[in-house]
This record gives sequence, C-alpha cells and structure tokens, in this order.
Amino acid sequence: MGVCQGPIAGIGTVWWDKNVGALSSLPAAVYVGSDGQATDPYWQTNHTAEALGYSGTATVVANNYAMGNTATLPNFSFEVHGSLSLSGTNGLDANPASIVDNGWATRVSVFPTATPIRRVPKSNASTVASGIWLT
Repeated sequence: MGVCQGPIAGIGTVWWDKNVGALSSLPAAVYVGSDGQATDPYWQTNHTAEALGYSGTATVVANNYAMGNTATLPNFSFEVHGSLSLSGTNGLDANPASIVDNGWATRVSVFPTATPIRRVPKSNASTVASGIWLT
C-alpha cells in the first residue's frame, strides 16, 4: 500500500476496519521511502516481473494477507511519523525551526527560492521566516 512521499521515520498507530493497533499487529513491513529503496524480498522472489522498489514512496507491504471470504477490501489508515517528528518539546511533533532549516538545507521547494530567509532560532515557539509564521 502506498502511504506517502518519503522518506519517513516510521509508522505509529494503524487503523483497519474497526480495529486499532500497532503495525506489529499485522503481518506487514514498512519501507520508509528512501531514494533507491529496495524491492520487497517476497515480491522479488515470487513475482519478479511485478517487483518494484517504489523509490521515494513510503509503502506498507502485507505479503499473504488473509482477505477473508468477502469481496470487500479492508480500509487501512496509518499514523505517519515524519522525518523530523519527535524533535518538538512535547516529544511527538516536529520543531517548526527544524522544518524551516531542513527545507533550506535539503533544497526542497518549501519556500520560494527568490525569498531570502533570516536565521531561524531553534525554538518550538512561534517562528518567523520570510514573513511566514509557524506555530
């Protein structure tokens, strides 16, 4: 299952149908979406022509998942831990200053390139960057 653009830090809570649990509750593996991500070994061995690594896409692979005897597919939802999560003061969220710094350091198109940015203080309080407030 494609989850989001990666890379991510991992998966937290998983919801499927009326169930809630950790990913370990399912027979599944997480691929965090790194560039050049390897193909799942099960697919590489058993379905070589269809095996893709999905480079840059975070995926959850549940090989031989028991679908039951119904024609409906389960509905899955995933709590995604971003690459900067756990850096905030509450231990869960990302520190806004880290997001701004990372956006410029990795040259991701988070902000327009023509806009200069001031040095952002490393705090979890409101942060100003090129007139943009992050709270």
